[in-house]
Amino acid sequence: MAREKTIQVCALNLAANPHPDSIYISVLRQASRFLVQARGTDYAKITSPRAVPGRAGLYTGRILIWTEIDVRRPWLDLSNEDELSSALKKSINIPENARPNMRVFGYVFVEKTHRVYFESRNEFGESLGPNIARAIFTRITSQELLGFESPEVEVTIVPEVDAVDRVLSLPNLRMLFIRVTLPNPDTASPAARKRVYDRLKKANARQLEEKYIKSSDAEKLETTPDIRETAEVAAENGLVRGEGRDNDGKKLEVSTEKYPKRYYIGASAGGSFLSRLMATLTSL
Repeated sequence: MAREKTIQVCALNLAANPHPDSIYISVLRQASRFLVQARGTDYAKITSPRAVPGRAGLYTGRILIWTEIDVRRPWLDLSNEDELSSALKKSINIPENARPNMRVFGYVFVEKTHRVYFESRNEFGESLGPNIARAIFTRITSQELLGFESPEVEVTIVPEVDAVDRVLSLPNLRMLFIRVTLPNPDTASPAARKRVYDRLKKANARQLEEKYIKSSDAEKLETTPDIRETAEVAAENGLVRGEGRDNDGKKLEVSTEKYPKRYYIGASAGGSFLSRLMATLTSL
């Protein structure tokens, strides 16, 4: 029996400050007018989010990636392993709006949880890593691009549930860095999350950073309940990074970004990315 084809989905968390009603859709629609560098010669843009009929707060779009080529640079002629002749180069006619090596990845934005679910590996086997996706959304929503009247947007990779445990359980933990970014106040929060966010609100702050370095006479850092609580909140709306040592003294570094949460969705039955995702994630 043929193995079922699957697509892989990861998620990004967007936290805007300030956050009036519909701010995320406004920002994403504005951002869709721009293109940004994804990595190296690869560039990217998103299409404007479209509302899903009958599903309030659910939007769909596409992440478009392509390769930028500077046609003014020298071209290689493989037949003689030398620079292409000027006559042949002049015969090349690439339309101004044409871009090579296009790849397309669907995305779904859930306004209530301010999360972007995207195809990390599509049905054609093409990949968009979580770190590259985060870089794309960070750049297209930046104030440098959209203007300083736009809100600040923090983009984080949604990690696996046990990502914090992996960081805090590093052998001989020597350093621990925690960053928490204040998300929307209408996000449902358990008691631990509320306590951390209250600290930020009382200080009129939108971001909290803590760094712990073990004392020279200690074997390792002790992760107190308060430290663990802050780290667990930061995993979803920020970053947790640790540094330890193995038995040979070699440095070990782990962060929650290295353990993105992944969803695997069957693709053989056909249908749109949205319908596949909705069939798998009933919480949408």
